[in-house]
Amino acid sequence: MQLTQSLFADEYDDLTDLADTERATARNWHEDFREKYDIVGRLLKPGETPSVYSAEDSELNGTTTATDELKKNE
Repeated sequence: MQLTQSLFADEYDDLTDLADTERATARNWHEDFREKYDIVGRLLKPGETPSVYSAEDSELNGTTTATDELKKNE
């Protein structure tokens, strides 16, 4: 499968137009990927400011950040 520019949109999509079954499918995909891969970031909504989390924050919620991984490898 080849990805083309037409598959992507520049504007924010809040997914409110999804049917219940599509929303459930998206949730299942999210859970499957979350179990297999570390979260290294997230997309921001328009106007949303980025946050920088400390290692202490990630320890509280059981996640690691890319910075945590870099520090481990030093």
